[in-house]
Amino acid sequence: MISNNTMSVAYDFSNKVVLVTGGTGALGRALVNKFINSSAITISSYRDDKEAENLKSENVKVELIKMDITNEEQILKTM
Repeated sequence: MISNNTMSVAYDFSNKVVLVTGGTGALGRALVNKFINSSAITISSYRDDKEAENLKSENVKVELIKMDITNEEQILKTM
């Protein structure tokens, strides 16, 4: 028998910094929200300004960094 019960696991990321690459996409948004709800200092990289504005309006606690992770020069400059 298959069950649709979902298991919820809580983690405490207090005083931890998390960088979510692609945080403006569907999966990235879900990760951003999970980490923020787990008390992490959450940073999201983005490429599209409008999507970043949307993410920030949904969750004011997220910090945003404009960075294309396919561009090594941008990564080195940012980090």
